Amino acid sequence: MGKFSSQFLEKYAQRILNTAQNQLGASLLDARGKKIIHLDGQAVRASRVEPDSPFDKLKPEYKPKVRSALNVLLSGLNIALQQIEIADKSNEIPACVEVLEAMDLRDTIVTADALNTQVKAASIIHRKDGYYCFALKLNHGNLTNNALKLFENNISQALTEKPVVDCGHGRIETRETFVLPGILLDLEHTDKWSGLQGGCIVRSRTIREFKNSNKETTDYTRYFITNISYNTDDIVGYLRDIIRRHWYIENSLHYVIDYNFNQDRIQCKNIDFFAGTTVMNKIANNLLSLYQMQQISRGLRMPTKAEARGYLSEWEPLIELLAFAVEKDCPTLP
Repeated sequence: MGKFSSQFLEKYAQRILNTAQNQLGASLLDARGKKIIHLDGQAVRASRVEPDSPFDKLKPEYKPKVRSALNVLLSGLNIALQQIEIADKSNEIPACVEVLEAMDLRDTIVTADALNTQVKAASIIHRKDGYYCFALKLNHGNLTNNALKLFENNISQALTEKPVVDCGHGRIETRETFVLPGILLDLEHTDKWSGLQGGCIVRSRTIREFKNSNKETTDYTRYFITNISYNTDDIVGYLRDIIRRHWYIENSLHYVIDYNFNQDRIQCKNIDFFAGTTVMNKIANNLLSLYQMQQISRGLRMPTKAEARGYLSEWEPLIELLAFAVEKDCPTLP
């Protein structure tokens, strides 16, 4: 069932993209001719995965596991392209490999958080003539330490730009980005990570100050690896934009679906029900994204939530038919 529902999402995402391109002149590519997609997992907190044994629930260390899926979002147009349900005894990593193997990644930049920063994922993307920009954390051990020390010892030689300051939502954010060539990393890392030798390591620092609030100022530094060439024009600004765009999948997909469709409150145990429901939510959200693009192309303001729901009601018969087809395992309908 999950396979069929994912096929529906892919099919109707392509229809919406065709409409956006042909009728609205929207582009799937950034200014440099690259497509940018974001990968991230999303859990449904009200769902449950049944333990192997009912006695497991009696153990003091027992923590209920919730159902989740790995999502793929097209940056800019905010269209969900793919969904892979996470198996009961698995995690995001095999799902990440599965979705990357299935997609055409030529001239596509793939961003992912630290969990999916895996050698195999980087190898697949590089082999398919794509580009990766992956986050590093402590779970990457020697590689993270190597990157951290390189910036500590060579920060004056790193490419950088004037700090970027953003104001809004009651806070002031200052972003600093530093880039060093990937070839500086130890040989054990450049040999292991495909394309990294000609790529970059990135240090991204964000200082967040809160206006009219007692919240303390935060200072957060993150590190990234990418096979995008170090010699790319304005590589610092380009990577800064790509790194920041990764949050689109949280702000423009996960949060929106939880807020508009109450997905986080879906109480389910069956993975087929979970797959069908979450895919229907993404198809509906893709339609809302198309509606917003149509409004903007006409020079109109962004639609209110009530207006968007009114628009979505026009598509209700199609969504109901899709839900029926998923439920009945009919991948050819409609």
